[in-house]
Amino acid sequence: MNDTVLMVMSIRDIKSVVDSNNSLDCEKIIFRGYTEYELSPLINDFIKESDFKYYFLTSDDCIMSEQNFDLLKFNLRFFPIVSGWGIIRQDINQTTISNVDTITDLSPQGWRASRSAKILGPVGTFYDIHEINKLPNFITSGFTGWFYTGMPKKLWEEYPFQVREYPSATSDLNFSLRVLGDGKYNQTIVKKARGIHISNFRHVVARHIHEIKAREKEIIKTF
Repeated sequence: MNDTVLMVMSIRDIKSVVDSNNSLDCEKIIFRGYTEYELSPLINDFIKESDFKYYFLTSDDCIMSEQNFDLLKFNLRFFPIVSGWGIIRQDINQTTISNVDTITDLSPQGWRASRSAKILGPVGTFYDIHEINKLPNFITSGFTGWFYTGMPKKLWEEYPFQVREYPSATSDLNFSLRVLGDGKYNQTIVKKARGIHISNFRHVVARHIHEIKAREKEIIKTF
């Protein structure tokens, strides 16, 4: 059995994402039909009860090539937390890479306000796509966005999967704020591991619709 597993949060079934994930060299566990609120005990229990060396987490609307995923796996030998990256939505130029030097307020409210400012103008924490070329090959970020974010088991147990209060689960923001607040580990973006985030406004709306509707829940494993 492979020593690496990819955990997929799959509230929707997007064929291009499913096909891409199936091609990656790792085991997979797909939590199909569960909202982020329902996933907290499932993901944490799975990590506790399984024995993989490396655990990656991604959402249901991200795509990573086999070559770039292999880069993430390789670099997890040298960094405690690694992640790929992409644009936040297809209709904006903002990426999921955050400049930690510009984060002065680690509260969820303060950080989100800064994030919103970046979308609307030049002030904020997130890099635009045209700024990435000037950054180093390994970028310390304040955010991973669960863009194929990988850690060894012990770190997943130190920073278990958690959500915020309803209606905005934002487990990715919850995770990054805890890591930033502790200051023990860097969240390292592998610059070459760019992926595709197919989300746009329609997908955001569709996600909320799917979360409201009752769906068949299923956990699918390759092991």
